[in-house]
Amino acid sequence: MKNRFRISLLLLLQFGAGSAFSQLSFGAKITANHNWQKYDEGTNAANNDLSVWGMGTSVSAMYSVGSHFAVGVEPGLVQRGTKCLPGYILPYPGDAKIVCNFIEMPIVAQINWKTWQDRILFFGKIGGGVSRAVGGYKEISSWNPEVPVKRSGLVIKDENWIRKWEKGLQGSIGVGVKAGTGYINLETRYYHALNDFSKNATSKNRSLGYSLGYLVFL
Repeated sequence: MKNRFRISLLLLLQFGAGSAFSQLSFGAKITANHNWQKYDEGTNAANNDLSVWGMGTSVSAMYSVGSHFAVGVEPGLVQRGTKCLPGYILPYPGDAKIVCNFIEMPIVAQINWKTWQDRILFFGKIGGGVSRAVGGYKEISSWNPEVPVKRSGLVIKDENWIRKWEKGLQGSIGVGVKAGTGYINLETRYYHALNDFSKNATSKNRSLGYSLGYLVFL
């Protein structure tokens, strides 16, 4: 009985010591996303710049263990797309642009380091998760400037060729500057989809995001 008590006490002390170095952090950010898709090698789409820009916003909730490591989630809404809609045949020379809105739920691990009397924060993240397509728009334009651009909303339930769920990996680096009770952050993130956006063609989403956010440690 005494041995069990000692072991339990030791475990409690270890847990308490770990918790003393643990804390929560919460953040929010807006992102400008430079998007493109991975196509089959050698195709016309693969050899041209078909990137588009989109926006995104997200929040984060991280649990820190020790002073340099944290794990958590970063749910948000992000736009991904391409200037060449996969498998679409244009009625005339031009572009078929698609921008799709995704709700995403990545799980990330973070390494961070504070310096200069905790006024500067450096961090890096790696993780992955799932995204759900929820809307967006299509835009058909002609190389002839006299032909008007035709833009229409994207109703996901009516687009049977789109994979509604997407799995992806991500990695990012960033720096924060102390401001008030938290840090103003600049972050660059790379996203790498594991499955094709289209059910009928190679079209894996890729993006490079540039974010401005604010992070508070509790």
